[in-house]
Amino acid sequence: MKRILMIGAGWEQTPLIQKATSLGHWVLATNPSLTGEALAYADEARAVDPRDIMALDRLVQEHRIEAIITDNCDYSLYASGLLCEKHGFPGPSFTAVSHSNNKRKSRITCAAAGIRQPAFQVCETFADAQKGVDAVGGYPVILKPVDNRGNFGVNIATTPEELSSAYFEAVANAHSRQTVLEKFIEGTLITVEGFAMRHPAQHVSYAVSSKKMLGGKKGVALELNYPANLPEVIQQKAMDINDQVVKALGYDFGFTHTEYIVDAHGEIWLVESTNRGGGVFLSELILPTLTGIDVLERLVNMACGEPVPPLPTRAETPLQGFVTLSFMRLPSGGTIKAIEGVEAMRALPGVLQGRMMVEVGEQINPIINDAKRHGFVLATAPTREALEALIEQAKQTVQVTFV
Repeated sequence: MKRILMIGAGWEQTPLIQKATSLGHWVLATNPSLTGEALAYADEARAVDPRDIMALDRLVQEHRIEAIITDNCDYSLYASGLLCEKHGFPGPSFTAVSHSNNKRKSRITCAAAGIRQPAFQVCETFADAQKGVDAVGGYPVILKPVDNRGNFGVNIATTPEELSSAYFEAVANAHSRQTVLEKFIEGTLITVEGFAMRHPAQHVSYAVSSKKMLGGKKGVALELNYPANLPEVIQQKAMDINDQVVKALGYDFGFTHTEYIVDAHGEIWLVESTNRGGGVFLSELILPTLTGIDVLERLVNMACGEPVPPLPTRAETPLQGFVTLSFMRLPSGGTIKAIEGVEAMRALPGVLQGRMMVEVGEQINPIINDAKRHGFVLATAPTREALEALIEQAKQTVQVTFV
């Protein structure tokens, strides 16, 4: 049994904590507040922000921690990598988590490795952004914070007026006050999910999703479909490229989650990559459902320094059925009076998970980033047609009334 520190314990991390405790380990879980749902499954819990690395370090020493694990959260990943290096624990390297948390660094590294990606400019001022538009080939462009999670502060700009508002929203959400301006590439947004090991040195890209987007200036996904609604040759090409990206960025411990755009010519462009699982159970539920591999057990055992067998290759791991993560979109403006049917939705055969991300008494606002989506259903079925019907049934099962 090891004494494990779990950094970040919201509802998305519940399966990981459950896996660690089921394997007999003692878990101290942290979250910015003690309302994190996953905390209930840990042996002890503390309210600590994942960016407060000094406070987390004190917990390591006070509780004689022997291993650190995390998933889904960029801030938690950064803290994990730094503390693992300081204390000599197995974990993601500080180089890897730096690439995961810094779009400037990852862009430069991938450019040096010859990875196809949009033309980009790092901007410290609005004047830099104005000059950057011409440098990347003109509008449309996309502005991003160098160092924030999800798609906070990310906007598309097609005119000088939109550039101004997009830049200031990006810099306001950038901890370093630096932004990245990139040429906007039109196409299908996809993700590639993989897993990396240090001993033996190995990374396998297992699954590709295609996204359905909200549209407009915000890059918010409303649905992810596994496998992608793309030709098999494109999916295999994306996974081959993903292995190259992961190698260039030095990811060699745990989940990898990378986004790409497939343009009209079938060319694949890197959007961004991280050495963690995607949020909303992409790593905890979707990847093991599709592959049959207990990736959470592998992650816990790796963090505890225990030997793990080599990963099954892609050829040895045909995907098992279809999986869709579909988000709900409620009408804006109303105040929620009641939410019913969530447990009934979760009980439907084939539904892996589902929840509402809004509460009774809350006014519904437009979706402006991933964190502001209204709810989701995650389900699997043997055919795509059956899965589409199940997703629709699941959404109809949840009833939201307004005042």
